[in-house]
Amino acid sequence: MREVTRLHGLLLSWRTVVAALALMIVAFLLLWTSEKLADWNPLWFGKVLPAFAAVVGTSGVFAIVYELLVRRQQTRYVLESLDLREALIRSGLDDVSTNYMDYDYASRIKKAHEIVLFVLYAQTWIARYTVEITKHLESPGKSLVLCVPAFGNPFLPALAKQFRYSEEDLRKRIADSIANVVQPALSGRLGKGSSVRVIWHQSRPAYSMYKFDDCLLVGTYYASSARRRSPMFEFIDVPGSMFEEFNADLNQVMADEGTTIFDSANSINRLEEVLTDKVPASLAKILDKDRKEKTKTAQG
Repeated sequence: MREVTRLHGLLLSWRTVVAALALMIVAFLLLWTSEKLADWNPLWFGKVLPAFAAVVGTSGVFAIVYELLVRRQQTRYVLESLDLREALIRSGLDDVSTNYMDYDYASRIKKAHEIVLFVLYAQTWIARYTVEITKHLESPGKSLVLCVPAFGNPFLPALAKQFRYSEEDLRKRIADSIANVVQPALSGRLGKGSSVRVIWHQSRPAYSMYKFDDCLLVGTYYASSARRRSPMFEFIDVPGSMFEEFNADLNQVMADEGTTIFDSANSINRLEEVLTDKVPASLAKILDKDRKEKTKTAQG
């Protein structure tokens, strides 16, 4: 309130207020003149002059009301808008959607060099954008990191119950997502300098995150199992923003509670070991072929 009063005092035009008061005085004088001379000239002094005085008086009243009342409300609105704008800038919040599927993910995948997915399983999302993800990895100098809960994650039973899946079904969905992501690497289709890495973790996934270079899309999970539209918040990388907060949180999860189970850049492949009987048939076929080729090479 004090800031509104101070800025309002700076913006208030006292010259306009004085001029408006002068107009009102002129209007009263014109009305008085009209009253005195109406009989002498009924048209000009009885009709035209009062109408003109009314216009002058109304202008004066409006000017005073605007300066003293309306401008104050405008000042408050401007200050509140500036505060909101500054808060948004500081947070890095660039967009908000009530439906996470509103975003043009295909375009983001195409433009990005580094993609990081921190998800519960994202089976539907990854399957929907398999073509774009594959093209991304087939291009040179690209990377993709998938971070998902480990099969032994202590929060998996509760998450499965919340999303109305059995634990086995949720593990299968996680395995399917991993298979879709690593297949370009196992099939030898990675672009020069491109890489795929899969990390699974023991942490509690409180949100889903899709990172495309310097842009983060963060989705929330509801506390209940009720079906609702899932909101999504878009943050851009600016100093001190929530981009930094979420990115730091993810990096800590991967470093402290994550285990790399696949890394094309460092020849790490523990998929059969950790997925066990949940290895999808399509992935099992590729792994079997890869194993036979390695055995043949070793024997030859």
